[in-house]
Amino acid sequence: DPCVHSARAAKAFLDDILQGLEVQVYVRKRGIPTTLPLPAASGDLCARFQGYGVVVEPWIERQEIEWNLSQWREFGRIVGRLHALDVPEELRVRPARLEPRRTLKAVRDQITQRRDQVPAEYQPQLEELWRTAEQLDAFPSAPRCLIHTDLARSNVLRTPEDRLLLVDFEGAGVGPAVLDLAEVTTYLCYGPSASGPLRVDAARAFYDGYTERRRLTSDEIVLFPLAHFYHQLYYLANSLGRGDYDFIRRMQARLRSWNGGVLDQLAEIATA
Repeated sequence: DPCVHSARAAKAFLDDILQGLEVQVYVRKRGIPTTLPLPAASGDLCARFQGYGVVVEPWIERQEIEWNLSQWREFGRIVGRLHALDVPEELRVRPARLEPRRTLKAVRDQITQRRDQVPAEYQPQLEELWRTAEQLDAFPSAPRCLIHTDLARSNVLRTPEDRLLLVDFEGAGVGPAVLDLAEVTTYLCYGPSASGPLRVDAARAFYDGYTERRRLTSDEIVLFPLAHFYHQLYYLANSLGRGDYDFIRRMQARLRSWNGGVLDQLAEIATA
C-alpha cells in the first residue's frame, strides 16, 4: 500500500530528525561547536505542525570558508573530537542512518527492487558493483562512536568570529567513524565527481587535526576501501530511486580512482 509505505517513510524521517537533535544537544554540551535549536512553546526542540516536524535553528550570519590548510586542520579537530566522545547509555541504542547494521539490508533491497528499471547502457556497470555489494558485511570489527553522517562542506559554517560549526545532525547516531571519513574523502579529491587525484596538503591538514583528538585503529585503516564502497552504495540506492542513473558512472569513476591509489595515500597520511 503506497499510503502505508509513505507514512512509514515519513515516520522514519521524523525519527531521524529527533534522534539527530538528541545527538546534537549531547555533543554541544561536550564542547563540539554546533548550534542549539530553539525550543518551541512546549519546550520540545521539534514541534509538530500539520503532520510535520518543525525545527528552528538560530540565525547565523554565514561567512564564506576559504578552505585553506588552517580550516582543514580545524575541521579535522572537530570531527576527531566528535568521534572521540564517550557514548552515553541512552545513545548506544541510536544507530546512525549510515550504520550498516541498520541499513545494509535495506540498501541492498532497494537496489534489487530498482535494478530492472536501470537503462541497458548502465546494466554491466551496475552488475559489477552489485557483485561487491553482495559480499559486504556490517563491518563487525569497526569500533562504533557518534557520527554525523553528512559531513558535506555545506554543513560546516564559519561564524563572524571565525569559528567553524557543524550543523544538520539529521541522521546522526552511533556507527563506524570511517563512514564519516568517507564523506570527507569526496571533498579531498579533485574533479566534479571526486574522481581526480588527492589534495594531499588538504588531506594531511585534515588528518593532522583529526589525529590530535583520535587515532584510527588498524582495523579501521584496513576497512577504508569497503567503507568507501558502502558509503557510495548507500547513495546509489537513493540515486536509483530518483532516476539518477548516471550516478552509477560517477560512483565507478570515484571507486576506480580511490582504489587506484587515493585510499593508500589517505591510509599513509592518517597513520603518519
